[in-house]
Amino acid sequence: MKKTGRNILIMLAVLLVLGGVSAWLFLTPSEEDAENSSAASSSQVSSAPQEALMDLKTEDVKLISVKNQEDSFEFVPAGEDFGLQGYEDCELNTTMISSSVQSLLSMTASKSLGSREDLKEFGLTGESAAEVEISCKDGTTQKLVLGGKAGESAGRYVLKDGEVSIVAGISEQLYGDKFSYFSAYLYSVSERTSVVTAEDGTESTETLPDVLYRLKLSGSNYPETVEIEYNESVTSGYLMTAPVKAESGTNGLTTLVEGIKAPTAVGVAAVHLTDELLEEYGLKEPATVMEFTLNSDTHTMSLGKADPDGNCYLMLDDRDVVYKVAKSTVESWAELPLLKLRMSYIWLSNIKDVKQLSLTANGVDYRFDME
Repeated sequence: MKKTGRNILIMLAVLLVLGGVSAWLFLTPSEEDAENSSAASSSQVSSAPQEALMDLKTEDVKLISVKNQEDSFEFVPAGEDFGLQGYEDCELNTTMISSSVQSLLSMTASKSLGSREDLKEFGLTGESAAEVEISCKDGTTQKLVLGGKAGESAGRYVLKDGEVSIVAGISEQLYGDKFSYFSAYLYSVSERTSVVTAEDGTESTETLPDVLYRLKLSGSNYPETVEIEYNESVTSGYLMTAPVKAESGTNGLTTLVEGIKAPTAVGVAAVHLTDELLEEYGLKEPATVMEFTLNSDTHTMSLGKADPDGNCYLMLDDRDVVYKVAKSTVESWAELPLLKLRMSYIWLSNIKDVKQLSLTANGVDYRFDME
């Protein structure tokens, strides 16, 4: 074989070997590619649909019983919504009840931990646990235990059929007392308005200043009853008629009006009141009773004791409810000194109202007639 032909064959052999190596490298994934592929596979698994732990319709439920460290209560169907068993006559927060019920009926587990021996580790026994029993109209029941917050992800531990799962979206109210489902709305005084007609005949509504037509303060904080009324004949517009006759309209009275226009409560302490409950909350002999007419609204508020958190117990009008209100809500009227509600002078008439002034000085009588 000639030298040139031999060289060509050698070159062809080298090219075949290099082509095989390149093909092997191309078809064999690298370590990094393998890791990326594994991560992608893991991602696909974690994004898979969550397991349905509970899937009940509201129309299938007859009763839901809840028992926790704070209280025990029952949800029952009330038309299209749910209510609280035994408190159908009370004003309830139906939105909050519906949220709690739905969080029980449509549970999905983000992770299943299987059967576990030490349930206390997950808050599924003891003070942190809430036991739930759902009775259905077909006679079946579902039992759940709601536990503590999951440390590794969002959600709480739930025990069902002997297995522990992590579930998100469980209502916090299920761990509290029944009164968290009661409406804590007190009232909001309506504005005074007037219709104003412009020169071109167009009409608009104008908001007028608030008017406190009547105020009466009594109770153990006011051993002498305080009474104030609206009176246009005095400079400030307000006259104290008891326990002394004096002009009011002070800064203290202005602050009081601002404080009672739209007060708020932090919660409900009791309903269906008895003498024993009134005694317990200091409302059988209230510290302060305030009766007033502000604009077109008339209300009576009675203030009782304070709770360990510094809130005060309050009754409104004839409602069969004891509310909890922040101390700052009642500071403007609960225990005001008399001098904060009256001017420092006993009486001040407008000069236009004075007809005669009599004065005795050193045994001499003087009389001045105003014309």
